Amino acid sequence: MKKIKYYLATAIVLAIGMSCSDKEADTETANSSRNGLTPVKFSTQSLVTKTSTTGNVTTWTAGDNVGIYAFETGSAIGSGALNKQYSAATSAATTTFTPVDAEQTVYYPEEGNVDFVAYYPYKSTISDGYGYPIDVSDQSNQGALDMLWSNNATNVAESTNAVNLQFEHQLAKLVLHVNKGTELALADFSAMTVQFDGFTTTASLNLADGTLSSGTATPFNALKLPTVTGDDATFEATLIPTSSTTGSRVIFTSEGKKYVWDDLPASIQQGKVYSYIITIEENTVVAVAVNSFEGDIDNWTSQTQYNDTTKEVKLVKLSKAGWTVTVSGGTGDEFILDDDLTIANYWVVNDVAWIIIDMQAPVEVSKIVTVRGRQWGNSHTKTLKYFIGDTDDPDGTWTSIATGAYPGEGGSGVLADETLSLTVASGTGRYLKLLLDDSIWQQYHQICEIDVWVYE
Repeated sequence: MKKIKYYLATAIVLAIGMSCSDKEADTETANSSRNGLTPVKFSTQSLVTKTSTTGNVTTWTAGDNVGIYAFETGSAIGSGALNKQYSAATSAATTTFTPVDAEQTVYYPEEGNVDFVAYYPYKSTISDGYGYPIDVSDQSNQGALDMLWSNNATNVAESTNAVNLQFEHQLAKLVLHVNKGTELALADFSAMTVQFDGFTTTASLNLADGTLSSGTATPFNALKLPTVTGDDATFEATLIPTSSTTGSRVIFTSEGKKYVWDDLPASIQQGKVYSYIITIEENTVVAVAVNSFEGDIDNWTSQTQYNDTTKEVKLVKLSKAGWTVTVSGGTGDEFILDDDLTIANYWVVNDVAWIIIDMQAPVEVSKIVTVRGRQWGNSHTKTLKYFIGDTDDPDGTWTSIATGAYPGEGGSGVLADETLSLTVASGTGRYLKLLLDDSIWQQYHQICEIDVWVYE
C-alpha cells in the first residue's frame, strides 16, 4: 500500500498592536514595536495535520482559533501572556494566524528569553490549574474535537526571526469503512448508525505539561461521512486515549438489526489513527486493520500493530443450564428450556398467556429464537411479544425488546416452518417475558423451545 505523508506548513504571524495614535496604528507593520517591545512572529514547518470539520482532511479552516501562552524561560506558565487568542485567516493547508484584536498581541519582554505553549481549539476561560476540558460525546464537528498542543518553543530570544510552533495531536481517531457482506440480508446501509459504548468521553488536558486526565464514559455516535451508498458507509470518531479497551465495544445498527464489534485494539494511543475495513455478515463482524495514514510524530500516524489481523465477533446461543421458567397456566412448561425439539414435546395453553424465564443474571439479549408446536392441529401460536426486565412479576416493569408473528398456521412438522427468529435492537435484564395474546385458533398457544443469543 502506498504510504502518504501529510504536511501542514502554517505561518502564524502576530499582528502589531495599536500605538497611542490611531493614525500611527494604521501605518504600523508586522515588524514594528510597541512602547519599545517587539511583537513575536510565529511560523510552523512540517506542522501537524489538522482535522477538518467533516473528517481527516489536511486543512485549517478560516476562523480556527488557537490560544498562546508566553512566559519567561524558567518561570511558570501563568507568569506572562495568558491565553492570547489568534485566528486563522484562510481555509487552506497554509495559513496565517493573527490576534483577534490588538489586546491579544504577544510581545517579547524587555529582557530575557521566552517559552511558549499553544493549543487548539481556543477556549476563552481556562481553569486556574490550566486544565483544558475535553468532551467528545458530540462527534458532529471533528475539527472542533482535534485537540492540538505545542510546547516545543523554549528559551527563545528576541533576535529569533520566527518562532516555530510544533503542534501534536492529543487524542486519537478510529475510522471505520463498513461494507455489506455477501450473506447479509440488509437492503440499505444509508441509515446505519455506529455507537461507541464504554469509551471515555470526558477528560482534562493540563496545558502546562500536556498530561491528560480521563473522566466519565457515556455512549455516543460516530460521525457518518458523506460518502454513503446503499452497500457501504464510512464513520469516524475522535477518541480519548486509554491504556485498555476492555469492556468497550462498537455497535452497528441498520434496519432495526444490531451488530457488535468488541475485539478492539488493546489500547488507544495518543496521536494515532486506527483505520479498519468492517465487513458485516448475518452473524459476524469481520474487522481488518489497514494503513491509511503515515506521517511524522506530529501528524496523525497509523497504528500498525494490528495490521493484517482479522477479528470476528460471533452471535452465540447461551446455555440455559440453571435457568427456570414460570408460566401463567397450561401444561408441558418443562419442555420450554430442555433443548429437546421432539415433535411431541411442547407447552400448551388455551388463554391469553405469558412465560417468564429467569436467566439467573443480567443478559444483553441480541436475538431470540422461538420454536412453536409442530404437530398438525397443535401449531396455533401466532404473535410473539418479548419483554425484558429485572423482576419476575408479570405485572411489573418490563421493556419491550422484540415482536414478530408467524405467517400462518403450521403443523407441517418441518422445524424451519415453526421457527421464528427475532433480532433485539437493545435489551438487558435478568428476566425474559413472552406475552401471547392472540392466536390462529381460539386462544391456543404451543411453545416447544426458546433460545437466547448474545454477541460473544
